[in-house]
Amino acid sequence: AKVCVGSNGERPNVISFVRAAGLAPLLPESAIFTKEMVANAKPAPDLFLLAASRMGADPARTLVVEDSVPGAAAGLAAGMTVVGFTGVHHDRAAQEKALQA
Repeated sequence: AKVCVGSNGERPNVISFVRAAGLAPLLPESAIFTKEMVANAKPAPDLFLLAASRMGADPARTLVVEDSVPGAAAGLAAGMTVVGFTGVHHDRAAQEKALQA
């Protein structure tokens, strides 16, 4: 399976987080997509569609794991399957409701 990151974060920060998490061997810089690479950041689908295109993936067969409402909206707008992740939120129950909405 192909894996990548699509983030509204600043590129240097995202790359730093990937390295700090020990994920650099799985996520080279070419598999990290950030908001400055597209005209419209999340909640627009542009970032996820760019990532799918560059990864050679069909958006309809792509899974997005997302912790934000704008990101979930972007994944849905891109025609992707979206799974909400609440593990990093201070109020997981509220975030779960927000993501489900």
